Amino acid sequence: MYTNHTRWYVGITNNGPRRKREHEAKNKRKCKHWKVWDLESVKHSLALETELHDLGMLDKDSKGGYNNKSTYIYVYKKKPTIID
Repeated sequence: MYTNHTRWYVGITNNGPRRKREHEAKNKRKCKHWKVWDLESVKHSLALETELHDLGMLDKDSKGGYNNKSTYIYVYKKKPTIID
């Protein structure tokens, strides 16, 4: 199955629901296919985020305001298609 990674956004956070609301407010639309996982480690979250950026996911490895509690990684489809 082919996935166009350039349509997906990845980031890390310490609060998934809050971060989702922030993205929806910024983009002025609902986040499609939102999913969040707790990796229980900032080190693991950062490593996976970098790996997914290397695959082409959006927000090209710009490490924003994460902190030592940012153990959650999230993805959502930032550029949905008509099928979505």
